[in-house]
Amino acid sequence: MSLSKQYDSFYKTSLVKEVFTEIYLDSWPKNRVEAILYSTGRGDSLLDVGCGNGHLLYQLKGRFKKLFGLEYSAHRLEQAKLNLSDNDFVPVLGSAEDMNEIANNSIDCIVSADTIEHVPDVFQAIAEFFRVLRPGGTLVINTPNIAFI
Repeated sequence: MSLSKQYDSFYKTSLVKEVFTEIYLDSWPKNRVEAILYSTGRGDSLLDVGCGNGHLLYQLKGRFKKLFGLEYSAHRLEQAKLNLSDNDFVPVLGSAEDMNEIANNSIDCIVSADTIEHVPDVFQAIAEFFRVLRPGGTLVINTPNIAFI
């Protein structure tokens, strides 16, 4: 079974639009999601690498005009499309190592939240990040910390 099929199987649920609660920053970030929100800024376009169900993109919808979500699992991408149906959302099915559907220098901010540790070729993924990121753009990467267990 291919890796993308394994992800689809793992995340297989009925596709129903989820209701997300907006996260507001009123002080210094207290968790990883707040830290990401604190670090992204604003702009025309945001790419979430490994967007899952679109929760993080939903949190950033007021800061960016166009939301791009890259996801390896077709099922998770369908969930994100449903959850972000009221937004300018561009779903991209694929991997971080090959984002040919996204133009060079076209993204203001890239977020990779708890994803980079799943990427087989991190060097190729980083090359792709910098290919699609606009000069002066923002790259936000977080990864789990074993000390946090």
